Amino acid sequence: MIAWCEEVERVVKANNWRAAQVYTIVAAYLRGAAVEYYEEERTNINVWADGNAANNLKNLLIVQFALNNIKDIWYSNYLNC
Repeated sequence: MIAWCEEVERVVKANNWRAAQVYTIVAAYLRGAAVEYYEEERTNINVWADGNAANNLKNLLIVQFALNNIKDIWYSNYLNC
């Protein structure tokens, strides 16, 4: 997820997208659990990466998906020591 968000940042810069429209464009490319999560949180989201973590799509996606996956990997590695 983090690498995907970094790719989005590169695309945003390359296309010179306005900050106000980025999160709506990104939302159109979400699939599966990510789009379901977006639909649940959509009323709270108003930017891609600026503002506070509670209202920007980038941080919400990272917290929801990347951080939990990383924790699961660390816990699995711990159990396998």
